[in-house]
Amino acid sequence: MREYSKSLALSQDRLSRCLSGVELCARVPENHSLAVRDFHAICQRYGASILLCPFSTPAMEAAMEGCQERGYPFRVADRHSPDLSIEGLREFYLAQGLHCWCDTDDVVYASAHYLAIYAAVPGLKRLRLGTPRRVTPLLAPGVPFTGDRIPLALDAFETRLFRLD
Repeated sequence: MREYSKSLALSQDRLSRCLSGVELCARVPENHSLAVRDFHAICQRYGASILLCPFSTPAMEAAMEGCQERGYPFRVADRHSPDLSIEGLREFYLAQGLHCWCDTDDVVYASAHYLAIYAAVPGLKRLRLGTPRRVTPLLAPGVPFTGDRIPLALDAFETRLFRLD
């Protein structure tokens, strides 16, 4: 049992780097650095939160209650309702008035100055930027342009990268 706890803690530590603000295991003590005690300080940076909750913990319950009290939009993925489908997430984000990069079920990575898309399926993609930006295609042929959308046709599993100024 002790070996299992050690390996679980290592896996949890690796996962916590990707899932900021989420306590992943009930075995983690409340004073551990992976607890969600600072969730409300962090969540204010975003328009909504998706809480991944494989185990119910007092810290996670407090985070959900705090969201409800503050009127902060959140969705919980737990053993009772594990659905995190792309369609469900898009619907949740749009209901909160948040920006969605595209209407297709592709993977989009975005930062202040870079945008990438990985095509899950082939076809026409229309990336919405929100405001007009100078778009420079990287790693693939293309001409820089200014606009608030990036239309492109991609094959399945193709990736494109853009610089945004």
